[in-house]
Amino acid sequence: MPKRKNVLRIGIDLSPLRHSAHRGIGAYARSLLAALGRVGGQHQYVLFVPQGLKVGEVPAPPKYEMRRVPMPRLGRASALVYSQLLLPLHVGRAGVDLLHFLDVPINPSHPLAPIYKPVPVVITLHDLTPLYAPAVLRKRRYRWFYRLALWQCTRADALVVDSHSSRADALKARIAEARRIFVAPLAVPAEAAHSDSDSSSGSGSGSGFGLPDLPRPYILHVGSDDWNKNRQAVLRAFTMLVETETVTGVGAVGAGSHLHLVLVGGSTASLSALPDEVRTRIVHHAYLDRQALTRLYAGARVFVFPSRYEGFGLPILEAMQAGVPVVTSNTGAMREVAGDAALLVDPDRPQELAAAVRRVLSDASLACELRERGRARAATFTWERTAHATLAAYKFAVAADRPTRR
Repeated sequence: MPKRKNVLRIGIDLSPLRHSAHRGIGAYARSLLAALGRVGGQHQYVLFVPQGLKVGEVPAPPKYEMRRVPMPRLGRASALVYSQLLLPLHVGRAGVDLLHFLDVPINPSHPLAPIYKPVPVVITLHDLTPLYAPAVLRKRRYRWFYRLALWQCTRADALVVDSHSSRADALKARIAEARRIFVAPLAVPAEAAHSDSDSSSGSGSGSGFGLPDLPRPYILHVGSDDWNKNRQAVLRAFTMLVETETVTGVGAVGAGSHLHLVLVGGSTASLSALPDEVRTRIVHHAYLDRQALTRLYAGARVFVFPSRYEGFGLPILEAMQAGVPVVTSNTGAMREVAGDAALLVDPDRPQELAAAVRRVLSDASLACELRERGRARAATFTWERTAHATLAAYKFAVAADRPTRR
């Protein structure tokens, strides 16, 4: 085995930021790079930035070296030429010890790890959603591309995953042997962690932070229309709560106080079939910036996240940090992230979700306990922890023998 190096020159490809500079992978990149600088400051970091990304879209911690890589204008072939030809060339010239890819793409128009590896490669595999929800890859070229992307993961010198659940999925799919997979749990994005959350008791106002005045009280759900996000279960559970209130005249939050539902993400397509008395109590936001979303969390009475599958489930931590009681799924990464700080339900039983929400709304002591447990739970997930685990993957990749070729 090669001798371990005390100081590494680490290359990180920032091409995924072309498609998500501020949310999702962009937030991951910003938080991880900053934390790497704090806990691994003895190492050198080289950021490979495709031309076209603006300065404000590129996280650039102090002392990080930045190298621009040409992004040719060749339509769908642009990403292919960038990742398979130009990036390896620039990586070789930069003299890095390894190269880290921050995501596994499913879109053929996005860059992929190079087949020719000039240096050891580390890949972050956030989840394996397409294996559990094939509808994500509707087009044949997407399916072939994703197979290629997973094949690239089998050739990686180390894989970084967000949860032990994702690690188990990768092992089950035989993507990598156990010793090459490193679990690096996420944390609340740095910009959200510094947001003011004084109104986390559930009575704060949403106005003044990019939000109109919201009806109170409200349940919050954040997620897309995708199969795994399970929005239908949220709508069915909310319908049950409204119907009970209509029949009895007394809602879960007491007489004279009508419950509402706030949805963030996705579309309104699934709302059209709902009864009028339910639909009129739902507020939908297709997108909110980080500050507005943080305030929305803080004002909610309950956060519901009955996802069927996640690589991690970051909204759970975001809600907990904001002091909101959480109801989430009793399976996979959701159970792993939530621990004993949330109510767990079967994601495919909306009646369980409705009952859990009713418990939180009607039991003040339970709601208070979940808030306290949630804040404590969220505090255990830090980007320093993520960075330490990622650095372990870097050191392994440089020192270990090469993975078996397939």
